[in-house]
Amino acid sequence: MNQHPQTLSEMFGLDEQDTDRSLDVIEQCQCYKSLKEGEHSALPATFWRGGANAILGNLQGAFDFPVASIFAGAWNKYSEFWKYTDRTDYPPGTTSYADLASHTIKSVHERAVDILLGGETVGALHFKLDLRIKLKATVTITDARFMAIRVGSLTLEGVLDCEGAELIKRSSREYKSPFELDLGKGIPIVPSVTRQQRLPPADAQGILRA
Repeated sequence: MNQHPQTLSEMFGLDEQDTDRSLDVIEQCQCYKSLKEGEHSALPATFWRGGANAILGNLQGAFDFPVASIFAGAWNKYSEFWKYTDRTDYPPGTTSYADLASHTIKSVHERAVDILLGGETVGALHFKLDLRIKLKATVTITDARFMAIRVGSLTLEGVLDCEGAELIKRSSREYKSPFELDLGKGIPIVPSVTRQQRLPPADAQGILRA
């Protein structure tokens, strides 16, 4: 297990899936079964097993995007962070720190993986990853951008399903802390007015301005 995950696929452990069971689930998906039992039914079982294994391998790339973007997307809904976009109160170059107590982020991600035969797309399998991430963190904010996230604690649980059938389940997956998440040039604070939320009082401790 990667104890300092930077991407969603690392955090969920898509390189550690229960291969035999997961392959069985993919082969039982209606889209995949219809191909096996239709005009391509003459192909051997080993071909379809190999195809399911290739699809499973492609999942790591399908969900290979930064964990930090998930956190920033959730925090953009919290009105407590919107004040940092006010350049009068927070002039260019001002650095602020937000200490967030333990709170839960709910996040759902959907991806489709194409099924290829002879180089042509003949179908697609649809995957959904439903996550619950509990974390405590310190966020550095400069010029209305999340610039750094120092994770104090992080626990994950979630389910990845393939067209409604459970493929992989993670429960109470905890990571060694603290560790830093790489944000590169930063992630903009973009107020999500249509989905406005407020942090519970205990989740917004000691908002500091440097």
